[in-house]
Amino acid sequence: MSVEDDKKELSEFQKSLKYKIVKVGDIVEEVAWISTEPDDLLTGTVIAVEKAIYSKVQWFSFSDDQITIRWFKTGQVEKLPSCYIKIISNIPND
Repeated sequence: MSVEDDKKELSEFQKSLKYKIVKVGDIVEEVAWISTEPDDLLTGTVIAVEKAIYSKVQWFSFSDDQITIRWFKTGQVEKLPSCYIKIISNIPND
C-alpha cells in the first residue's frame, strides 16, 4: 500500500468516527471493527467516563472521552474511546 493510499484510508476511517455523549449507566455495544468476534459483539454497562482524554490522537478530529465498560458476558472491565462503541440504551438527563 502506498503512503497516499494509506492517507486516503485513514481519512475515510476518520470520517466514520463520531463523538458520542456517554454517561455512567448507559448500555453499550462494541463496534464490529474493534471486536475479536464480529459475529458475537460484547454488550456492557458504562461504569466511568473521563472527559477529553483522547485529544492528540492522529485519527480523531475531535477530543474524545475515555469510557470504562464492564462487559456482561465476560465480566471484564475495559477502557475505550467513546467513539468505539454504539449506545444501546442511555440514561436520561437529570
